[in-house]
Amino acid sequence: MISNFIQQLTHDNDLFNDQWSDTFDRIKQESVSDDVKLVLNALGEYVLAESSDQSSSELKYTFITMVIERMIRIDKSIEINDLLKIFTHVLEQAKIDRWNLHFLQMIYERFQIGEQLCKIPLKTNLIEQILESFQKKIFTSISSSDEINWQRFLTQSVFSTSIDGRNILNKRNIITNMKTIFQQFYQHAVQQSQSSSIWLEIAKILNESSPKIFTLDTQSNIVLFDSNLPIETISSNYIAHQIQSCKDNIELIKTNFNPLIITIEQLILSNRYKDAYLLLLKLIIPNLSSIDLELFLRKMISLCSIVQQQELFCSEILDPFVRALADLKGMKTLALLFFDLSLAILKLHCIEAPELSCHLLRRKDFYPWKDMVNGLIDCLKTCILYDTLVREANFSSLDRLEDIMEIKPI
Repeated sequence: MISNFIQQLTHDNDLFNDQWSDTFDRIKQESVSDDVKLVLNALGEYVLAESSDQSSSELKYTFITMVIERMIRIDKSIEINDLLKIFTHVLEQAKIDRWNLHFLQMIYERFQIGEQLCKIPLKTNLIEQILESFQKKIFTSISSSDEINWQRFLTQSVFSTSIDGRNILNKRNIITNMKTIFQQFYQHAVQQSQSSSIWLEIAKILNESSPKIFTLDTQSNIVLFDSNLPIETISSNYIAHQIQSCKDNIELIKTNFNPLIITIEQLILSNRYKDAYLLLLKLIIPNLSSIDLELFLRKMISLCSIVQQQELFCSEILDPFVRALADLKGMKTLALLFFDLSLAILKLHCIEAPELSCHLLRRKDFYPWKDMVNGLIDCLKTCILYDTLVREANFSSLDRLEDIMEIKPI
């Protein structure tokens, strides 16, 4: 029996290679008296028993392929319930290397799991089961080659934007029939996208294949950014995807505003100015009248005192933000915070700072100057400190200091 033979095979690469000729003959000649379920169970256990401390020999991959192809050729049936149990049993293990993926990919593709699940009547309970199993996969600490292989499998074989995919799970009629289940799966994919390009691509595919279901109906429950995750785990691709997904949904932005500004802060402190600039430009500036502007102003003021690359902070973050603030109507209740920001910018003590500070200070009929004498004195002292900043080529950039120093309480 092939299942018994598999159970007796060695895991030692050298010994396995030495015995390959006999193994090859046994696979081809062994009568298949046991059912496919027993063979695939034994094969799955063999895969899981392989040591993670070594790379499996190429002949072992050939062995897996040969056994599965033999099962296909003899055309012995296996219940989809039993097949899925074997598949999910291996899938739910923590291993994410090429060896385990090879078995999963062979099983899924050669036995057409997706197509079987989607036959009428729809196997909704089994589809829900496989989606739950996929959600248990964590693709952190994965090699670049394994990441590419997993991504190819999940975004071409299991999920796909191709309308011709017979074996995929995200067919429109399936999603429509299992709307709530797939929305939950999509939310999980979006959350995991912060630290995994694999999940990001899955989220993109679902979004593209059924945009009404995965953008309008589910976004109010989605957390855009998990501020508990290390900033280095949030990829630029994820940020771009989130911007595209929610830029027109002000309610989603407001719901996620606290983690959003924490993410912007962490990006700036990590010197990822391009990513921070995109979030500012696409999500913050277009919605200044709707967001908690006081909270964001305080965040910008605090950042002015701790950033290390002051000039980059000025050009990439403060410049577009300040110019948007300068044109913003109303907001008199925040006048003192506008002034505090202009002073914090001035204290950055770099060439670009005086002009940005002046942009805020020259808002007409906005500041209660009579009540701001101490603040103006502080502003004057800060301007005087610019005497130490001598750069003849950029001296004209400091002309705004005169305008600031001429401000008087009236």
